[in-house]
Amino acid sequence: MQDARLASSSTSNNKKLEQELVRFRHSDNMMSKLREIISNLYHFILMMAFGDV
Repeated sequence: MQDARLASSSTSNNKKLEQELVRFRHSDNMMSKLREIISNLYHFILMMAFGDV
């Protein structure tokens, strides 16, 4: 009986951890997209300024 109680409490903790991980992964994804956009803009500006690079 004690094992079952421990298992249920650990699964609820795992769910909380999973939610945090998903949130973290999502924010990390957003950051990488932002970096990609910024680098694309940078290259575009360089091409506009100096012709084809």
